[in-house]
Amino acid sequence: MTIIDTTENGRRLRCALFVDFDNVYIGLRRLDPVAAEAFATSPGDWLTALENGSDADGDFTRRFLVRACYLNPSTFSQFRPNFTRAGFSVVDCPSLTQQGKSSADINLVLDAVDALSAPTRYDEFVIVSADADFTPLALRCRAADRRVTIITASPAASAYRAVADTVITADELTELVQAPQRLLDEPAPVPRAATAGGGAAP
Repeated sequence: MTIIDTTENGRRLRCALFVDFDNVYIGLRRLDPVAAEAFATSPGDWLTALENGSDADGDFTRRFLVRACYLNPSTFSQFRPNFTRAGFSVVDCPSLTQQGKSSADINLVLDAVDALSAPTRYDEFVIVSADADFTPLALRCRAADRRVTIITASPAASAYRAVADTVITADELTELVQAPQRLLDEPAPVPRAATAGGGAAP
């Protein structure tokens, strides 16, 4: 049985987050280049946006105890420091074949399986990738009575989505990663008019 911390404000989930950077960045770039840049340059912002969630049992907050990002350094090294500064453990996964296939998938799976058997019990596993190859991993997490959330940046196979408790779609991810910037871009509120006596309104 999953044991989830509770606070005076509701449930708090201990979470392990695994980001397949290449898959997500390339998927977002096809959908919305601005969103792709926001995802890659400001991971701390969208990570904060993910801290609050809700399900059939009500609202909860997430505490990301594991933050792992897997990327190809020969292609995306410029984004590596952004994730490091946001508290991620960045795993370099260079291309292993002429077709550009990297070791990101296997490294992500191995780390997630290690987290399943870790002394700390993670209530939720968050897999940030649309790659259906992670379906067996999601099934393993479900079998261990852990909540599974999948975040995709492109269409994902129905079998992959079916094993998740929550799916954040590409459109929802696009909104999520751009939300902090949109708040900054909103016009500032118009100051209230001066009072009749000539002083500024409080």
